[in-house]
Amino acid sequence: AASHDGVMLADGSWEKVSCSATHCVALRDGAAYTWASTREGNRFGQLATGEASKSVDIGASSPHRIASSLPRVIDVAAGGGRDGGHTAVVDEQGRVWVCGCDRWQQLGLASPSARGSAAGYTWQRGRIWQPTLQLVPALAHSKMSVIVLGADHSVALDANARDVYTWGRGEAGQLGGSERPFVRAPMRVDALSAREGSRVVRLDAHGDCTSVQVERLTDSSTETIFAGRCRALKEQLKRGVADIRAVDATN
Repeated sequence: AASHDGVMLADGSWEKVSCSATHCVALRDGAAYTWASTREGNRFGQLATGEASKSVDIGASSPHRIASSLPRVIDVAAGGGRDGGHTAVVDEQGRVWVCGCDRWQQLGLASPSARGSAAGYTWQRGRIWQPTLQLVPALAHSKMSVIVLGADHSVALDANARDVYTWGRGEAGQLGGSERPFVRAPMRVDALSAREGSRVVRLDAHGDCTSVQVERLTDSSTETIFAGRCRALKEQLKRGVADIRAVDATN
């Protein structure tokens, strides 16, 4: 067995593991599992257990299946720094479900009528966290295939492998585009999306940075688009050690 953030895992047992500064979420056989990697690993309910806890016994922490009532899960992501933590899963119908810290509206629970605006955003029961998975309503009529999470923002890719949506904290420019909103509801971002004749082949959100790699269908040439504070990620890319989410373009 191999140790991963204090939890013993069987080698090769996970199709994907995504970790924030405090917790992890993993995918196996269409099911999602979460566990805490620090004592603060469920402070905002990011483990989707139905409750939040100021302190977690790491010694007793083990992968816990979540979203068992949802259709087959196709992607998972964990985000957040030491003072945060949010989780997202995408089911086979392309719906995005989220939980955890919502201080910067990174869960994207605004009404579809918001059309990207953060105005009128209300936190359920007045809490800035959600301990159970919630549907992202603004994306309910679209079909997503990939989800990645930064420190306080979220990024999703449409199943068409072209349209990129972002939401949450944005003053560092991590949501893409020319504007830098303090916070924003889910919205398609033209500056991060692939043009006609191209497709997104890699997607990443790290800290206050979003990275999108686009491939031209005619000659397979690629370019990488960065948004936000991306110095650390660019250095990782140069060294070839960045943990970028590769997009399965066959979906």
